[in-house]
Amino acid sequence: MLVQRRQEVLSKAKETLEARYPGTSVTTYAASVTDFEHISTILKEVGKIDILVPNVATSHPFVPSKEVSTADFKTTFDTNVVGPFHIVKEFLTLEAAGPRVVVNVSSASGQIVQPGNVGYGPSKAAVNQVIQHFAQENIDSDVTIQTFHPGVIYTEGVSGLVPKDAFEWDDGTCASTRDWLVKSTD
Repeated sequence: MLVQRRQEVLSKAKETLEARYPGTSVTTYAASVTDFEHISTILKEVGKIDILVPNVATSHPFVPSKEVSTADFKTTFDTNVVGPFHIVKEFLTLEAAGPRVVVNVSSASGQIVQPGNVGYGPSKAAVNQVIQHFAQENIDSDVTIQTFHPGVIYTEGVSGLVPKDAFEWDDGTCASTRDWLVKSTD
């Protein structure tokens, strides 16, 4: 199951995954992570889920802090912190078929102070803390909860916010991460 707000991205991902793994059927849902009621409905409709990978991110323009609007700052936190909180909380209320895993995709920005990044970096640090709370509260259960960041990757979403020459970017393949996720779900 894939949930993403853009149907065209979902359709492409479904096509790619089903072509690469012919025995796999991918179900997609178009929804914003901040549409909490819709997210709850989707999770309840799907029912038993073994692995949850919240890979949620948005950012404000990469400008000095005093130039970031309060609305953009709030949207960044609503998406990057409140959205994953809601998804994980709802996931943990679902009936389990066995051991479960949450792998929250974070960002290197949550670990550094970076000019121009007053909302995104702190929001990723905050969601890391949220995930740590869930992990600690479920330490004696059959749920493994963790966070990782795949590197500093120049994506389509980043290209509209940050100049390409602003950082030394990772190559974007995340091959070891992708291989681990595929092996974990086989």
